[in-house]
Amino acid sequence: MGNYAFHSVRPVAAIVVGMLLGFSPPAAADEFTDVVKEVLELYEAGEISEAKDALKYAEQLLAEQESKAVGDLFPEPLNGWTVSEAQGGAMAGMAMLGGFTVARKYAGDGQELTITLAGDSPMIQQFAMMFSNPAVLQSTGGRLMRINRQKVIVTKDRQVQTLVAKRFLIMIDGTADEETKLDHLKRFNLKGLAKLP
Repeated sequence: MGNYAFHSVRPVAAIVVGMLLGFSPPAAADEFTDVVKEVLELYEAGEISEAKDALKYAEQLLAEQESKAVGDLFPEPLNGWTVSEAQGGAMAGMAMLGGFTVARKYAGDGQELTITLAGDSPMIQQFAMMFSNPAVLQSTGGRLMRINRQKVIVTKDRQVQTLVAKRFLIMIDGTADEETKLDHLKRFNLKGLAKLP
């Protein structure tokens, strides 16, 4: 068992070393670099279990930075509406997608909606089939439209979906009417999203 833990951490530690050598973090990332150094120190001391715990925390810090960067691309609320801070991680019902998810909740005019962004997941390719095959989409009761050259799906449950750069799936749910959901989608910085590394 001990050997398994040791070998499972070794490649990760090598990756972390590479990050330290080639990554120039912003000032806000100081805590991340401190934790990464701690991972290496624990690894070199043979404290593998502690190194794994510290590595998980480093991954959490990276996820928070990623959530903030992606969250900044979400649309600003409409006049009179409120919006929550970006929430990252595995959203309810979205864990199966893998990768990462970021969501923001909007409310106003007696309506509410949630915009969820899922990225870098193998499962997203399954959603891509519906965007390229109208017959498959119609069989599910959904319909396809184009907004500013962007393919958009409205499902039978009134969820609005779009796929960006074959990597990111945007989903808009909630009690808000279809026009309001599409209005928010139009205000999403899709070009900025497509340029993310």
